[in-house]
Amino acid sequence: MAEMQAGESGAPVAAEAVVDKKKGISGVWIVPIVAALVGLFLVWKTFTQEGPTITVSFNSAAGITVGKTKVRFRAVDIGVVEDIEIAENLQSVDLKIKMDKGTGPYLRDDTKFWVVKPRIVAGEIQGLDTLTKGAYIAIEPSEVGQKRRKFRGLERPPLVTAGDAGSFFRLRADSKGGLGLGSPVFFRQIEVGRVTDVELDESGEFVNFLVFVDAPHDDRITRTTRFWNAGGVDFTLDANGVQIETTSFVTMLLGGIEFDTPVTMTEAQPADEDFVFRLYSSQRDSQRQRFEVKEYYLVYFTENVRGLVPGAPVEFRGLKIGEVLDVRLVFDLSTQDVEVPVLLEIEPERIVGASLEPDDPEDLREAVLHGLRARLKAGNLLTGRRVIDFDFYPDAPEANVDFSQQYPVLPVMPSPLAGIAEGMASIVGKLNEMPLEQIGKNLETASAGLGDAVGDGQLADSIERMAVVLANLEQVSADFKGEITPQMAETLRETQMTMEELRRGLAAGSPLRQEMRRLLVEMADAAQSIRLLTDYLERNPESLVFGKKRENQE
Repeated sequence: MAEMQAGESGAPVAAEAVVDKKKGISGVWIVPIVAALVGLFLVWKTFTQEGPTITVSFNSAAGITVGKTKVRFRAVDIGVVEDIEIAENLQSVDLKIKMDKGTGPYLRDDTKFWVVKPRIVAGEIQGLDTLTKGAYIAIEPSEVGQKRRKFRGLERPPLVTAGDAGSFFRLRADSKGGLGLGSPVFFRQIEVGRVTDVELDESGEFVNFLVFVDAPHDDRITRTTRFWNAGGVDFTLDANGVQIETTSFVTMLLGGIEFDTPVTMTEAQPADEDFVFRLYSSQRDSQRQRFEVKEYYLVYFTENVRGLVPGAPVEFRGLKIGEVLDVRLVFDLSTQDVEVPVLLEIEPERIVGASLEPDDPEDLREAVLHGLRARLKAGNLLTGRRVIDFDFYPDAPEANVDFSQQYPVLPVMPSPLAGIAEGMASIVGKLNEMPLEQIGKNLETASAGLGDAVGDGQLADSIERMAVVLANLEQVSADFKGEITPQMAETLRETQMTMEELRRGLAAGSPLRQEMRRLLVEMADAAQSIRLLTDYLERNPESLVFGKKRENQE
C-alpha cells in the first residue's frame, strides 16, 4: 500500500496512482492472427497445388460423364470433367474441366481438344480402348499464342498433330473421286502421308485437297511432281488399244493418292505453300504433258460425222494437239443445207516453231494458204470412234480462215471414206454416161461382118471400131486406178494397222492378259481373306474388343 503523507495541517493525504503502459500486442490477438495466416497459407497452397479450370465447348456431350470423363495426354490423366452446361445460344454444350497442376502454360490459342470414341477412318478402326474404359477427352498442348481458359473442341480427331514431322501440300481435282479424310498418300506403293482436308472450291468448279506428307518423303516433292488418284481400276479403250491399270485390292476399295516426280527437261524447283498441284484421275493421265494455253477454233463438216464425240482427239499427223469440245447440228429449212459445226480446243504450246494462235492471224493464214486442212479419220474401228486430223494438202482447193465468227473457222477436207463414196458415185456416173448400147451394137456388127470383112475390105473399119471401144475401156480403168485405188489402199492399210494392234493387245503373252490374270488372282485372294475374317468374327465376336485369342494356351 502506498504510504500516507501528512499535509501542512497534519491531515493525511492519499498518494497518486502511477500508471505503467505496457508495450507490444496483447495476447488476445494471437489467435485471430494465426487463423488468418493459416487461411492465407491454405489459399496459397490450393492455388499453387491445383490446376486451372477451363471451359471446352462441343456440339454434343454424348459419352461424357461428370466426375468420370478424363482429359488425357499420351495416356496420362491430366484433368477431369466437373460440370456440363448448355450454352446460352443452345447451339453447344460447355464442359467445365479441372486441369492438373502445371498444365496452365500449355493452355493457349493453338491448344486442341477432341473426344476420343470408336470410329472408322479410311478403313482403320480408332479408339477401340474406349469400348471398355469409356470415352475421354484428348488434348494437344501448345506453347504458341496467348493463354486462355475457353476453347472450342474439335468434332473429329486431327489427322496431323504438332509432333508429326512433314509438310502440307495443296491439290486440286475436277471431282472428289472417292477420296476423303484420312485417305492414304503413297509413294511407290508405300504409305507416306494422308488427306487432312477436303472442300469444294469457292468457284464450284474444283475440289481442293490438303494432304500431309511425312518427313523425309516431303523432300521428294517439287513443282514437277505429279499426283494421281490411285483408287479403282483404270480401263481405257481408245485408238491406241486396250489399257488396264490396277493397284492393290485395299487401295481399290478405300481409295488413295499416289505421287512421283518424273524426269523432265524442266528444272525441278521446290514447291512453296501457295503452289497448287493438279490431282489427275489416273497415272496414265498424269504422264501427259500439261499445257496452260488454250485456243478455240471451229470447223464445219457436211458429211456423216458418226463416231465424233466431245473428247475426241485433234491430231496433226497422228500427234495430239487438242481435243473436240462440242459437236452440233445446224439445219437450214429454207435451203435444206445441213452443217455440223465442231468446236476444237487447240493447245498451241504443243507446236514448236510456228504460231497458230488467233492473236497472230498471219501465220495461220499462211498455213491455210499452203494447204492446212482438217479431216475426219477413223480412230478405232472396234468402237467406231473418229478423230480430227490436220495436215497439209497442197492440191486442196483454195480457202482462207474466216475470222468473222466468234471463233476462227478453219477449212476442211473430205474424209477418205467420203472420197471413196464420191469416187464410186463418179464411176457409176461415168458408166451411165458411156454409150454401152452403141458399143454393143458396134461389137455385134463387127462380129457379124468379120467374115465378109476379109473379102470386101471392111477389116480396117472393124479394127478402128474395136480401137475406139478399147480406148473407152482403158479410160475407165485409168479413172478407177487413179482416183479410187489409192483411197481404198489407204483405208485398207489403216484397217490392217488397227487390227494388228488389237491382235497384239490380246495375244497370249501380252501385258493386257497378264494384268487381267494378276487382277483376278488378287481379287480371289482378297475374297478368300474376307471370307476367313467373316467366319472368324462370327465365331469370336469378342475379338473386336479383346483381340485375337492365342491358340493352345495352357
